[in-house]
Amino acid sequence: MITLTLLLISLLNGGLAALIFFRGLKNKANFFFFLTLVATFFWIFGLGMFRMSSFENGIYWATLFYISASFCITYFLYFALFFDNKNIGKINFLNHLLIHSPNIITIIILLANFHFIKDYSLEPWGKSIKLGPAYFFYVTHIVSYMGYAIFAIIKRFRNVSGIEKTQLKFIVFGTITASIFALAFNLFLPFYTYQFVWIGPYSLIIMVVAITYAITKHHLMGIKTITSEILVGLLLSILFVNIFFNDNNLWFKIIIFLVAILIGYFLIRSVFKEVRQREHIEKLMKMRSEFLDIASHQLKTPISVIMGTASMFREGSIGKLPKEQQKKFVENIYRKSVKLSGIVRDILSASEFDTEKFSLPEGRLEPVDLEKLLIKIKDDSKEEADEKGLELNFIKTRAKISPIISDEFYLTQAIANIVDNAIKYTKAGRIDIMLDEDEKEVIVKVKDTGVGIPNEDKSRMFGKFERARNARDMYTDGSGLGLFISKEIIDAHSEASIKFNSEENKGTEFIITFQT
Repeated sequence: MITLTLLLISLLNGGLAALIFFRGLKNKANFFFFLTLVATFFWIFGLGMFRMSSFENGIYWATLFYISASFCITYFLYFALFFDNKNIGKINFLNHLLIHSPNIITIIILLANFHFIKDYSLEPWGKSIKLGPAYFFYVTHIVSYMGYAIFAIIKRFRNVSGIEKTQLKFIVFGTITASIFALAFNLFLPFYTYQFVWIGPYSLIIMVVAITYAITKHHLMGIKTITSEILVGLLLSILFVNIFFNDNNLWFKIIIFLVAILIGYFLIRSVFKEVRQREHIEKLMKMRSEFLDIASHQLKTPISVIMGTASMFREGSIGKLPKEQQKKFVENIYRKSVKLSGIVRDILSASEFDTEKFSLPEGRLEPVDLEKLLIKIKDDSKEEADEKGLELNFIKTRAKISPIISDEFYLTQAIANIVDNAIKYTKAGRIDIMLDEDEKEVIVKVKDTGVGIPNEDKSRMFGKFERARNARDMYTDGSGLGLFISKEIIDAHSEASIKFNSEENKGTEFIITFQT
């Protein structure tokens, strides 16, 4: 029963590996998680065959599952480093070789039997292996790589928000839970007894399911696609395992397995294409609804003011007013036109960011002097602040600030949106634009003495078309897209984050950090 369960768990890993494969391996995190699942499949499959095979063949299956476990941990480390972090950069061949060196050493000492397996015997409860001094190297490799992978995931978890934070919750839970059981029963307990090595794979299923759910949760193309992927994956896994049972018709079974891969690929591809087309139509309908909402609310007010004032000019009634009043009407048209232009710009920008993952154009990335950029934003906003009687300051706490790699156009838009909001929603007082740097990061803060954000609205402030209750009451023309756009741009930077602290009627402070 235990052996059968191990083989079923290995099949499930194979099915999940097929799911990731058919979903696409362009993302590096997906690619390395796929390799982790493949290595896990061979580890658990090898462990199951070790229990089921003859005593003479058991040692060969033990060699397979020890090597597979070594690669499993290595690829999981890659996965942890690349998870949702495409800006990590390329790893050159020498670094890859260095990372894989424990795997190479493990293969050598196992195949040469260099003090890894000390004794191999048959006990009443099954096959038993006594481990030699070389096993300490193996333990060091597994523990250090797994520890660093968990550290990288937790570090990432502390610096992200939104969808990625939700994904990482599942990954952290699954990884830590499975690691505790696997390390205890498959790494340390075999020093004393080999009777319970089968327990580790049982717990590993928690990690695999949690991570697969985390990766696919926000990218599923519908139940039809995910069902077809799982069924095809399980079918391929069963056909693959069947190759190793009964040597009769071996080549026939291999041909059937290869044909099944081809048919499964085209089946899932057709289902995926069908669902993607339907989702594209639904997305267009949603964008249409959102645009109509903007058009019926935010665009209506400035257009009505412009049309009303233009009508007065057309009728000649404006010309009968004193020059000073005429100037005010002209100024009003201009301001509403600027506001209208800003709303249209925000709508166009939001549609640009309305993809699965916005990324900065690589060809335009260059070192940006944040001091010059912030001073320009301050100068451009000064007239509006002066008209409201607000004090607008730029404060730099260090003489020299490191440049950051960014696209100046998008970065200006992100920070300017925050400064613009600070001016809009501050009735009296000041707005401070601050620039600082510590040992690890450059910090931009925009602090105001405005109306603040009510507690019940804080969780949704970076959402599309979202505005705080008091903000809507104070300023009716806003699009609710400014903070959404700012968040998308900041998140597109490598190791950057944006957050805020706010108290209603006491002001708000936005904090943007960039890793140096």
